[in-house]
Amino acid sequence: MRYKQSAKSFKLIAGDSLVINVTALGFTYRLEADQVPHFPSASLPSVTIENCGTGAASRLFVNQMPQNFAAPHQEKICLPIRDSYDPNDKSVSPSGVGANKLVKHKVPLDYLIRFQNTGTDTAYTVVIIDTLDQNLDLSTLEFGASSHKYKIEFTGSGKPILKFTFDKINLVDSFTNEPKSHGFVSFKITPYDSIPNGTLVKNSADIYFDFNLPIKTNTTQVSIDDRLPTGATLSFVTTVKEQKANYEAIYVYPNPFNTTTNFEFVYNTKATQLIVYNINGELVANENVANQTRYQFHRNNLSNGMYFYVIQNKEGETIGRGKIVLQ
Repeated sequence: MRYKQSAKSFKLIAGDSLVINVTALGFTYRLEADQVPHFPSASLPSVTIENCGTGAASRLFVNQMPQNFAAPHQEKICLPIRDSYDPNDKSVSPSGVGANKLVKHKVPLDYLIRFQNTGTDTAYTVVIIDTLDQNLDLSTLEFGASSHKYKIEFTGSGKPILKFTFDKINLVDSFTNEPKSHGFVSFKITPYDSIPNGTLVKNSADIYFDFNLPIKTNTTQVSIDDRLPTGATLSFVTTVKEQKANYEAIYVYPNPFNTTTNFEFVYNTKATQLIVYNINGELVANENVANQTRYQFHRNNLSNGMYFYVIQNKEGETIGRGKIVLQ
């Protein structure tokens, strides 16, 4: 294991740029650009160069650290090239640093579930049942890219269960058309901030093809721990600060909730509108919250599931956003 370290940081003004030259000796280099929270989005721009040049090559470090968290419309996945493997599997990114697979607190875990119809006929329905680890905060759940359309359901008590249903998927078998026999679904979720260092987070999923018995994936495992070992730090980090964030402190509680939840605007807020969308991006609520420091939101006829909210000021600018879960 070889790391090339440099304790340097850079601050760039808006519109500025910086070119960094490194020697290609087989090291793993990672470059990050820190940003003001929520501006321009909830992202962590980064790039990794691995096994470039001559010398003792370093490999497999690229997935130990987080990929770009990215904006809601972006998804980035870096997968190793393998020969023979089980086509029904689950992976997590970041995979964690060192033998104990350490991931720091507040880092979202990006899960990818892949499946393939290796039977002898077309699969008309595929269902994935994923029982989430109890240390994962359901309120941080975000759905990512998928190969086909699906319906999501939330069940379970204590340990939330995600049920992905790919109805009328018409997934051909691998003997008929190997490239079209594959599918996948992805999502990301963050462990609770309150869990102690060394807490293990494990996950696996069951995949059902029509009425056949389930296929269980492998179990992913990381350890939530801020004590990364010496030598496992980033190669170098650039810091880009743009002091333009206009987001306000907004608390939502309880969340998840059953009947009502409270939106609390901590300061003398400029909030005027509370806008709520479902996971399909459809508007389900638009409520006036002007001149209030606490607003009670009623579910009314909304179904169980996840919704996204946006808080706007009178100019129509977004000053807060997040997720609420109805159960």
